[in-house]
Amino acid sequence: MKVCTDSCLFGAWVGDHLNKNALDPSYILDAGSGTGLLSLMLAQKTSSQIDAIEMEKNSFDQSHENIGASIFKERIQLYYGDMFTFQYPHKYDMIVCNPPFFIDHLKSVSVNKNNAMHNDTGNFKQIFTLAEDNLTKDGILAIMVMYDDLEKIISWAGSKKLFPAKIATIQHSPIHESFRAFILFEKKELELVYENICIRNEVNEYTSVFQYLLCDYYL
Repeated sequence: MKVCTDSCLFGAWVGDHLNKNALDPSYILDAGSGTGLLSLMLAQKTSSQIDAIEMEKNSFDQSHENIGASIFKERIQLYYGDMFTFQYPHKYDMIVCNPPFFIDHLKSVSVNKNNAMHNDTGNFKQIFTLAEDNLTKDGILAIMVMYDDLEKIISWAGSKKLFPAKIATIQHSPIHESFRAFILFEKKELELVYENICIRNEVNEYTSVFQYLLCDYYL
């Protein structure tokens, strides 16, 4: 799967949250790490040890190449396996996940694309079980979802005693409807912080917020 703008924005948003709040997790898990994008972005913004796990062989091979070519490779441990059955070596201060997020949507003819983008097996609920079991008591789960599924996702997380602490809704531009949501969940109830991010402005230029978030990643 190609790297997409919303994934880059998600990684930058998570990194910015950590930096603004002076958070430097000891251990981060990138659950379903794809080509290693989020691991590499968070390695750039933290001094964390990062475990990345991916079960799709082509993506795993690509992430192995990407991470191996990076100056952060000593802090990223890559695993090939199923994130739901893997025996993790420790608890995590942050779990970051960009899961297959299309629920009950029209599918592609490509099996790999469907596996990467469609969620037909209750994976979201499994992700919240994974977080419940593997987060430290003050840990954070960061996840990207379809905006239209936001309420049901929050409800599923609540069944595992995970509560939204911060939500960013994402629009392509001010004239477009929100299409993604980024959520930070914690194991305790906090005052919920909302924000909205537009990728482009009225004249189709990147917004100042988008430029601020991505300036350390985009050349």
